[in-house]
Amino acid sequence: MQTETWFPTTICYEDLEPSKEVYNNMLQYCKDFSDTYHKKCEKNPSITGDVCGDYKLHKNSIFYWLNEQVSLNVREYMNVMGADNSKFNIYAQKSWVVSCGSENGRVLKHTHNNSNISIVYYVSLIINIAQNVLFLRSFYIFYIHRL
Repeated sequence: MQTETWFPTTICYEDLEPSKEVYNNMLQYCKDFSDTYHKKCEKNPSITGDVCGDYKLHKNSIFYWLNEQVSLNVREYMNVMGADNSKFNIYAQKSWVVSCGSENGRVLKHTHNNSNISIVYYVSLIINIAQNVLFLRSFYIFYIHRL
């Protein structure tokens, strides 16, 4: 596992290699999700499972392999950060598909304010789009009032 410090947050990343069967099942699930919801929301640049009520992928057997990998990597990340894993209960509250439209598809700027740890796994990417993945940090603007 590799780690880098971006903004005040440490990012870890790992290339995962599912079996062909696991990959194909996850990809088919994502395609089915996209086919179902993009027809309903054609004007949106992306459709997310959390908005569509499909936010429990971690309880779907198609994604059990991914859940196991996430669990292993989160525990390793916590070790790298110096945390004692025996003092933590690590679990997923929500997990969902994000499907970007084929034209100008993108994930809009957003935050994960309710998360201690956030995970992103790309089942499929279009190469020219993947080169433009951008993570932003939030800026707090403080106004100083002179009395």
